[in-house]
Amino acid sequence: RWPEFVAAFENRRPDQSFSIKAPFRDGDATEFMWLSVTGIENHVVLGELDNDPVNVKNVRSGSRVRVPEAEINDWLICDQLT
Repeated sequence: RWPEFVAAFENRRPDQSFSIKAPFRDGDATEFMWLSVTGIENHVVLGELDNDPVNVKNVRSGSRVRVPEAEINDWLICDQLT
């Protein structure tokens, strides 16, 4: 559930990473891509794209993006193993 994701992000540990999946649009093309979350402010997720798109040409891997919470398709919390 999204509130649990937000709470975990606010209390994140150094060995955790947080990602969301959202649609990105360029004209008639839409592509769902993962981004690494760097912040959550006022119902907007801030982050960097994790990969280069195939059909959307207005963003690329590493692009800093903003996604309204309402557009989030999926989310993921990863604990890094040592």
